[in-house]
Amino acid sequence: MGIDPSLYDKAGAVQVVAALLEHPSNAVRWDAVNELAHVCRQDREAAIASVSLRLENADSEVRHVAIHALANIAERGDQRAVVAVAKRLEHWNQNVREAAVHGLSQVAVRGDPAAVDAVLPYLAHSDDAVRWSAVRALAQVAHVNDQATVSAVAQLLAHTEEGVRWAAIRALAQVAQKGDRHTTAAVARMLENGDSNVRRLATHALAQVVEKGDSSAVEEIASRLEHADDGARLTAARALAQIFGIGDGKVISAVAARLAHADEHVRQAAAQALERVATKDDEQVVSAVVAKLMHSNEDVKRAAIDSLARVSSKGNQAAIAAVTMHLEHKDDHVKWAAIHALPQVAEPGDKGALAATIERLPHPDEEVRWAAVRALGQVAQRGDVSAIDDVSAYLDHADDGTRAAAARALVEVSTSHDANALLAADKRLQHVDDGVRGAGVSAINQLLC
Repeated sequence: MGIDPSLYDKAGAVQVVAALLEHPSNAVRWDAVNELAHVCRQDREAAIASVSLRLENADSEVRHVAIHALANIAERGDQRAVVAVAKRLEHWNQNVREAAVHGLSQVAVRGDPAAVDAVLPYLAHSDDAVRWSAVRALAQVAHVNDQATVSAVAQLLAHTEEGVRWAAIRALAQVAQKGDRHTTAAVARMLENGDSNVRRLATHALAQVVEKGDSSAVEEIASRLEHADDGARLTAARALAQIFGIGDGKVISAVAARLAHADEHVRQAAAQALERVATKDDEQVVSAVVAKLMHSNEDVKRAAIDSLARVSSKGNQAAIAAVTMHLEHKDDHVKWAAIHALPQVAEPGDKGALAATIERLPHPDEEVRWAAVRALGQVAQRGDVSAIDDVSAYLDHADDGTRAAAARALVEVSTSHDANALLAADKRLQHVDDGVRGAGVSAINQLLC
């Protein structure tokens, strides 16, 4: 190239040779790359600064040779070079940012904490394009699954700016090893954040780092169903469905187990989550929920009844049988749960549900009888002649309470001024028993109201 070697130890030689990186001739530029390795002995820091400026040149070839020049004059890992190149990640020109990303791969030692620290701040830059460049740069300088890096990026999921949070998700996909428990735990903690947007993005991030079928990941997320905050519980339920899909046995088991939790809010969250993660009428799921009906705690039973209604389609006979059985439960709250669940598991007019409910009208416990009456109002098709006949038969019952329940039940299964119901009640007016006649009168009065 014709540079006098005596210049190598003289001030200004670095600037002279570095300027040749912008020469019109490609050959001269590459000669300058080689010569810089000699002249930089005078002032390596000045050389790095001078060459780094060329990363901002409008000519892509100049930027390209500048990257190679940096690799020649700085030892890999030289912090001056790393910082100088990293600064270009926020340049307004996309091509310069691209050069910086490439340049970092040449001058940084992968896994060097200082190099990672030099890039991380740009993930929180106000410009989305800069953040994206930082994401790709981080992939160049960080070891995959380095816990310090993963933790630092995970913290950005809670940043006030949504764009920064999205950058963090992209970065996690680059630096985290899928299935790593530490990463999963770090991101899962964000499901507890008070900001619903942070929780939503944490769910997206978990989808990037969790492997389906990972039991520890399932439990890490399912445990948030026990969180004190409603939003955190709801997000956990959504996350389980979004990440693992519907029908995952491990997820279903983890959620179903929480139907027996001591906290009512957790049981409710589990019931809601089960609806999201289970296929309707899945035998495993229905059986698991029915098993919870055997629990000694009434609150757990209520949660199981609620959940059964969520995971069963209308007409599911196993669900209908389990629900109607609890119309006889000693606890009023359990009975009410069964009454409300019945129309959710039985179609209007379902013969099995009607028969099971009508059979409870003569129950010796008054509360059970009235629970049956209310349940009939939920499942009967008004005007159903068969149901009217079945209920009317109890107007003749020897027990006053049963007759009173039958009179009210007749109203529940009949239409307004129903001719068949009125005829059935009218027949009782001729009965020899005063109680039966009174039941007939009561039924007619109620039907005509």
